[in-house]
Amino acid sequence: MKTEINILYETIVVISCVFLIAFLWSDNALLFVISLLVCSIALYIWHREKNELLLFIMGAIFGPVVEVICIYSGAWSYSNPSFLGIPPWLPIVWGYAIVYLKGIHENVLGVKK
Repeated sequence: MKTEINILYETIVVISCVFLIAFLWSDNALLFVISLLVCSIALYIWHREKNELLLFIMGAIFGPVVEVICIYSGAWSYSNPSFLGIPPWLPIVWGYAIVYLKGIHENVLGVKK
């Protein structure tokens, strides 16, 4: 039961972040600070394992690299980019998304490491 409640709470946080992006996308600095704070707290609460921090870092690097490639190829663009065509909060969101999906995968399918 504890796992299901944690998944529910974490999913509410993730959905809230989506709405924050939708409403604050024009203020990169504010969205960066809020996303950094929210993701740091969420990582501390739900994802304390060393491999999850490494996964966060990998997602924060490789997700935006793929985005930059797609942006420069003309596939899409962001309304308020500030560096290499992406907003500064995007690496944080990519990193946490990867860790969140790993947790969902493990808990829903019962797969551990």
